[in-house]
Amino acid sequence: AMMQSLKKKKEVRRRVSEANSFNGASSPFTDNKVSKAVEKDLKNKVTHNRTKADIVSINHNNLIGKVKTYETKDLKKIKKVPSHLNTVFKDLQQLQHHSIDNFVNE
Repeated sequence: AMMQSLKKKKEVRRRVSEANSFNGASSPFTDNKVSKAVEKDLKNKVTHNRTKADIVSINHNNLIGKVKTYETKDLKKIKKVPSHLNTVFKDLQQLQHHSIDNFVNE
């Protein structure tokens, strides 16, 4: 949603000086085609932060902006995969790779 707004709305791009996403979902089928002017405007504003083995953001290869990749932290507070997420994450390790806690300094 954030990238769609930035890509399509000049007024949003004008007001945003920096945008960060964290393990955002991506797909090889996502259409990231924009004009050269929009690409130039977003290139230095947008950073996609992701953990190395996150399955949700694995296709961050054709995005506009920078991609920063991090190692997964040892997240002992995550004990099990919640039942409603079993269809996305097959095991605890996959969930840990996707956790926003990987980007929090404690």
